[in-house]
Amino acid sequence: MVRKLNEGLLKEKYPDREVHFIPIHTPSFVGSMISGYDVAVRDFVSYFARKGEPREKINLITGWVNPGDVSALKHLFKEMDIEANVLFEIERFDSPLMPSGNYVSHGDTTVEDLRDTANAKGTIALNRYEGGKAAEFLEQEFAVPAVIGPSPIGIRNTDTLVKHLSDMTGKPIPQSLVRERGIALDAITDLTHMFLADKRVAIYGDPDLVIGLAEFCMDLEMKPVLLLLGDDNTGYIKDPRVQALRDHAWFDMEIVTNADLWDLEDRLKNRGLELDLILGYSKGRFISIDYGVPMVRVGFPVYDRAGMYRHPVMGYTGAAFLAESIANVIFTDMEYKKNKEWVLNVW
Repeated sequence: MVRKLNEGLLKEKYPDREVHFIPIHTPSFVGSMISGYDVAVRDFVSYFARKGEPREKINLITGWVNPGDVSALKHLFKEMDIEANVLFEIERFDSPLMPSGNYVSHGDTTVEDLRDTANAKGTIALNRYEGGKAAEFLEQEFAVPAVIGPSPIGIRNTDTLVKHLSDMTGKPIPQSLVRERGIALDAITDLTHMFLADKRVAIYGDPDLVIGLAEFCMDLEMKPVLLLLGDDNTGYIKDPRVQALRDHAWFDMEIVTNADLWDLEDRLKNRGLELDLILGYSKGRFISIDYGVPMVRVGFPVYDRAGMYRHPVMGYTGAAFLAESIANVIFTDMEYKKNKEWVLNVW
C-alpha cells in the first residue's frame, strides 16, 4: 500500500509537489513514546539519506525538546559558524499572526537536508534515547562519525557539546560563547550556595532529561534523592551516566525505572520521603499541591504554565533560566507558607 501510494496516487494528487508517505513501526504493547520517537527519527533518516558529495554540515538530532531549546542550539551553532541539518527544526512552529493573513508553519529542515544527512561531517545526537538510533544508523551505513550525548543541560554538559563540535569541525570556540558561559556562571553562582545547596529534589520524566537535570542539580549542590525514569527500557539502569550519578552522590539516591507518578506519591505518603522541590512535567502538579512541595515545570507536556515551550533548558542560557526558575519557585513557596529566610542558607 505504501509503495503504491508513493509511486502512484501521491504523484497524481500532488503533481507539483514532492510528497512522501513514510511507514514507521512504533511500539505498541512494549516501549513508549520515547522509544517510538527514537524509531521515528531513525526511519525518517533511513528513508531519505543518500550518499553523495561530502559536506561540512553537522547533523544535529535534538531529541524531544522545546522550540526554545532549538533556538538556543541554533544560536550556538551560528556563533561557532557551523551549518547544521537540524532534526527536527520545530523552532518555526512558533508562528506569527501577520497583517497579510494567516501564516502556515513550516520547519526550516528540507527533504534535501534529510537526504544530505548521509554526507555530513558528523552527527551529534543530544539525547541517547531520543535520536541515538538515527546517529548509529548514519555511522554504520554511511560512516558518518556519531557523538551521542550528553544532553546539554547545565554548564558542564554544554561545555562538552561545544568541545565535541570544535573537535568535529576544527572550528575554534568563539569568545561570544565564552562570555555567554560566564554570564550563566555568574547568575548560577549568585544562587547556588546561598539558596539551593542541600535542597532535596525528586525528578521524573523522560530518561535523558531526568539524567541531565540530576547532573545539573548536583552541580548546584542540590540533592536529587529520587529519580523516576518512566518507561520499560531495562537498559536505563546500566547507562554509564546513571552509574556516574550514583558514584558521585554524597547522599542517598533512589533511581526507579518503569516508574509512574504513583511511585512519587507512595514515597511521600507512605515512606516518609522529605522533599524541597519537584522537577517534572505538568501531570505531577496534584502531588505538588496535595503534599505542599513546590514544583518547577520542565519536560513534556507543560500545559498549566504559559509560554514555557519558548524558554530553553539546554545551553548556557538554558542553564541560567533553569537555575533561576528553581530559585524563584523556592522563594514563592517560602512566601506562600509564610516562612522566613531561615529556610534558605542565609543565616
